[in-house]
Amino acid sequence: MQPNKGPVILVDEGHHNFHTIEGRYSTFAKILRLDGYVVNPHKSRFTPESIRNADVLVIANALHENNLTRWVKPVYPAFTDEEISLLKNWVENGGSLFLVADHMPFPGAQIKNIFPKFPL
Repeated sequence: MQPNKGPVILVDEGHHNFHTIEGRYSTFAKILRLDGYVVNPHKSRFTPESIRNADVLVIANALHENNLTRWVKPVYPAFTDEEISLLKNWVENGGSLFLVADHMPFPGAQIKNIFPKFPL
């Protein structure tokens, strides 16, 4: 692919994410860009308008503000119910989600409200 001619990848940075394209994911973003992808940060809550043109959404280790410096239970969800509904519909309609959830407290913050029956 030619640079900046490929699919659009948004990297979530609007949910107190541990990984950002200017930080820990800078090499990831650089490699994707070298392969022709358009890689941009997503620095706010998810809305239909904000993800409309994305082909891939990368969410890596999002957190609720209550768990930024407190990595113990309770772990609060990183996303609102509206965002979860939006993302579910977006994926069902062809969007691709790359969800990274490392160690505690990240899985609970990301997965609990996406998969409420997941045993965390």
